Amino acid sequence: MPLDDAPSPSPSPSPHPSIASDGKKRVVVAGAGIAGLAAAHVLADAGFAVTVLEKAGSVGGRCASWIDKDLGHTVEHGIHGMFPRYANLRSLWADAGIGESFYRRTVTTGVPGPGRTMQSTELAKASGMAPLFLASMVPSGVLRLRDYVFSLPVLMRTYAARGSQRGELDDQTFASLLRDSGVSGRMASLLLVPYLKNLAYARGDEVSARIATDALNYYVLENADDVKAQWFDGGMVQLVLDPWKKALEAKGVVFELGAPVQSIVFDDAGKFVALATRAMITDRELGDAPKLFTRQLGAKFLGLSWEPDKRRLQAFDGKCTHQGCKVTAAKDAAGVSTFDCPCHGGQFDANGQVLRAPPTQALAPVAMKHDAAGAVWVLDEPGGGSTRGDDGLVRADYAVLAMELASLKAIFPRAMSMNRSTASIPLLRTTSVIVMRMRFAAREGGKARWSGPDTGVFAAEDLLDNFFALHTMQKEFEQMSDLFLECHIGDCEHFTALEDGDLFDRALEVLDAYFPSEDLRARMDRKRSRVLRHVDVFPLFAPGDHERTPTVSDASRPNLMLAGDWVRTDDAETLSFFMERAAVTGIEAANAIMRRENMPEKARKIANRRAPATAALLGFPVRAVTSVVGAFRRLLDIDYT
Repeated sequence: MPLDDAPSPSPSPSPHPSIASDGKKRVVVAGAGIAGLAAAHVLADAGFAVTVLEKAGSVGGRCASWIDKDLGHTVEHGIHGMFPRYANLRSLWADAGIGESFYRRTVTTGVPGPGRTMQSTELAKASGMAPLFLASMVPSGVLRLRDYVFSLPVLMRTYAARGSQRGELDDQTFASLLRDSGVSGRMASLLLVPYLKNLAYARGDEVSARIATDALNYYVLENADDVKAQWFDGGMVQLVLDPWKKALEAKGVVFELGAPVQSIVFDDAGKFVALATRAMITDRELGDAPKLFTRQLGAKFLGLSWEPDKRRLQAFDGKCTHQGCKVTAAKDAAGVSTFDCPCHGGQFDANGQVLRAPPTQALAPVAMKHDAAGAVWVLDEPGGGSTRGDDGLVRADYAVLAMELASLKAIFPRAMSMNRSTASIPLLRTTSVIVMRMRFAAREGGKARWSGPDTGVFAAEDLLDNFFALHTMQKEFEQMSDLFLECHIGDCEHFTALEDGDLFDRALEVLDAYFPSEDLRARMDRKRSRVLRHVDVFPLFAPGDHERTPTVSDASRPNLMLAGDWVRTDDAETLSFFMERAAVTGIEAANAIMRRENMPEKARKIANRRAPATAALLGFPVRAVTSVVGAFRRLLDIDYT
């Protein structure tokens, strides 16, 4: 992991033109996804000089989309739907002059029935007060009266959990909550668990009860219109994110695309100083004493030997020449520093030469060069130097890290691992997911039975248990005669050994089970179908992870903010998920910077809808019992001590 947590000794302003001194406070945003764009939007409106760094060649992050010429339509990085209650994101887009004419509203959706059958339900007909409208959404024959009756306790506990900080919700899974509440297996397997998979991208036995109850509170227990999602017809980047970028550029925001953040630079007091856009090792970090150490520097893992008296930094390929294991820096019994292979006992000296078998070849040298102006060492290879002619450090008064979780883990610095508010980030896990999108037209009695894409709630019982499908159940879409499939695969260990063809066949098995009369296997255009693999796609909050997840701001990191759909909001009462969570945390990051600058009047107000009356009514008994039990526990604890 990079340890570039010391600044360049030069106090002079960065030559980077986007943050040249102009009297404005400077903010650098890492990541041009929704969270980063939201933060840049609010900061630019408040008069800050904002630079956005993005590793990809376009904005969007995990909301990327592109045109596949072979398919003839837009391919999404997953499925992108907008829910009516995404008020903060919609407000930002409205400010940028982005309309809503491209949305397609969900009218019909699939609901699993007994015996792994598929039934359709009309979302357009969902109406009435919460949560009674949910009963009208479920097709007749799927659930029985006693299923609804026995689900009342978990409904009451879910409403009671709204805004609660009870630790037991973090310590148990949603599946155990259902069991403890007496929910019937039919209700759990056909409705609650499938909806959880759609809302939280996780299995009921893997996700915490808190995240599950928050998701249910947010999406389905407030308003009938909240379940009527809208889909992007043409790709988020083309329809929304590129226009948003242009609107921000008009506000003075500077975008640097293709500029991945390689490390985060802190001073000795742990205060953020700069983001480095190239892999580097600072002079200050090397210090005045000889040492051997290892480092991930850009794409290379290195073994490094520092000789201060000669001002020489030797670098070697840090993988053992025996079987490619990463070496570690150690000292032998005599205090001599060596590079050791922890796998098979190999050992190398400070010059990379073999001291102990099984390796027989020395570590391969890697060229380094010293940049005196920046007081840093960089790789001496094509692409290893600065593309802008400066020291590669983008200095700013504040930073917003709006990076997806995997990217931040890859550059996670020592200063953040030692900070109490961010120390648990490497422990956060991500869920595997398969997303499926398909289009086809089935005819029945000479009339179209299905037409156009939509989303379905599925209860697959195999490894494809996070299963979305855009199929042909949405009535307002134009009828399509082609049939192809897109499988978006997350980083599930069960899938890594499977080839694309294997995954394609597994997907067809699931679809054939739900749609046995459609003969999908025979009708599928295999050449036009796609299997797309993604790494660290969605955050998975297992029991306890909620407490590990950092908030947007913290007093221990006064000029470094976090934003993203995996970040907890500063305001615990603000419920949000996915794209809306990214937007909300981006706004909160900007507002936190304004608080530091004593500019509260510039902060952007965050819309947070009040809970329905039924939440207070149904949640009251559980809250009351919890309060009484808690009082007795505290009393007993006092007596015991």
